[in-house]
Amino acid sequence: MSGPPSPGHRPRGLWARSVAIVVGLSGLLHLAGALHPPSHWMADQLEHWTPFHIAMESQVLLVLSACGQLALGRGLWRGKLTAWWGTLLVLLVTPLLHFGKDFEWEQAAASLLPLGLLVWQRKHFVAKSDRSSLRWAWIVGVPAFFALLTFGYFAVRRFGAQIDGDTSTARTLQAVLELIFLQSTDTLRATTQQAQAVFFTVSFGGAAYGLFMLALLLRPVLPGRAPTPVEQQRVRRIIDEHGSNPFDEFALTEDKRYFFSSTNRSVVVFALWRNYALTLSDPIGPDDERGRVIAEFLAYCEEQDWEPVLYEVGPGHLALYEQFGFKIRKIGEQARIPLAGYSLRGSRFQDLRTACNRAAREGFSFRWYPADGPVDKAVEAGLRQTSEAWLQAKHGREMAFDMGRFDIDEIRLRGAAVALNAEGRVEAFATWLPYKKGRGRCIDLMRQRSSMPGLMDFVITESIKTFQARGLEEVCLANAPLANTAPPENSHDRAMRYIYQNFNRLYGYRSLFEFKKKYQPEWHGSYLAYRSTAKLPWIGYAMVSIHVPGGLWKLLRS
Repeated sequence: MSGPPSPGHRPRGLWARSVAIVVGLSGLLHLAGALHPPSHWMADQLEHWTPFHIAMESQVLLVLSACGQLALGRGLWRGKLTAWWGTLLVLLVTPLLHFGKDFEWEQAAASLLPLGLLVWQRKHFVAKSDRSSLRWAWIVGVPAFFALLTFGYFAVRRFGAQIDGDTSTARTLQAVLELIFLQSTDTLRATTQQAQAVFFTVSFGGAAYGLFMLALLLRPVLPGRAPTPVEQQRVRRIIDEHGSNPFDEFALTEDKRYFFSSTNRSVVVFALWRNYALTLSDPIGPDDERGRVIAEFLAYCEEQDWEPVLYEVGPGHLALYEQFGFKIRKIGEQARIPLAGYSLRGSRFQDLRTACNRAAREGFSFRWYPADGPVDKAVEAGLRQTSEAWLQAKHGREMAFDMGRFDIDEIRLRGAAVALNAEGRVEAFATWLPYKKGRGRCIDLMRQRSSMPGLMDFVITESIKTFQARGLEEVCLANAPLANTAPPENSHDRAMRYIYQNFNRLYGYRSLFEFKKKYQPEWHGSYLAYRSTAKLPWIGYAMVSIHVPGGLWKLLRS
């Protein structure tokens, strides 16, 4: 196992985080001021020690200002380069808009200290924003700013008789800029309700404009184009040379994205939901560069403003992942069956033998389709009807990520195990994907329309006999989510055991495990590696959204 080199990875330390904390605390002060307005004396004291102006004219404006600062603080915490530039701009513009006032060393220090920290820690703010969103920020943002500035200028001049102060062009522009950026102005004073309404309108427009721009500027990098055929061919070669995971074939589906190591010998396969990059099991490649590709992938995720999550990783490299700061949690068991010497003899397999004997008595036969033979339209129509009937009965929909969907072209390419009734109608089928350089098969789709118990066991056992005859080494019955064959060791294990035992009606965790347990497989633990416990709810939501097109709501409706 290689150690954890970290080329290009610069974890943000306390000093870089402190800038985000200062900006975030300032946002919380604004929010507190909106919910519980302090006295003007208290507001003046607070403004001396915060780098941002506190406008007491309106609770609405305070809330908008607080939201903007909290968004900036969150962006700085995530290491966003656009948040760095935005905060730098605000810290530079705020003193300039106060130019001419009496010098106050407290407010100067409150602005200069985070400004100095920003400049000093610049190298830690490398996370990019979405390129298309940045382009729209220029296309929409620049004209919108000048439109707001023009509107504010002519509106203030329109009500000049109701405003105290110097309403010359320069001073009016300064007042409008203060209203846009600070949500208040000391340059001019409104003396009537109409003038105050104009000031509020400009201030509200400035705050709304700022939030809109932050929403565009701080977006993480969104999923780009689908992988090209050339990239998929590179992944195919890496899988053929180094692949050993039963889920490797799902790396080539259209919902995946790729990160290639600097040596081009390894690849991390992942799917993206918002800013969560969920990997398809472990990186694929030689073991001697596992540490390198993980370090490079982490640096890449930091640059893209993504949160890396290693999903369904095996037990072989957990210690290495922990060295990179990942927390490890077991999320299920993977069932594998070595085929050498495997048979259904003995009392342990009585249920399987009973299911197969019943299928034979009921007139069912097994066929591997197409078995390198000609296309049979009747069988294919039966496969499609069986799949549709199964989905309708489950009130479900096709899944994604590490689960396949019905595709007759894939079935023609890879074949399917089919159960036919006495009249030759398709009643059940299963598809199998190759792994371990073709020496293994992993079950994917399992669908039936017949209500006869044990029919799928008949399909699987006949498939196993077929693979044994072909000299294959192993079959995998995929994962049993939330299952744990070891006794619970900690609170997480006990919580997973509780969900496993009490939420079976929602997904069928226990019945799925018991179904696979009949085959007496070898159990291989499946794990989740993540970096922040606080983000677990969002990670769970990301897992559902990536697996189920349409997200959690579609899953609950089904």
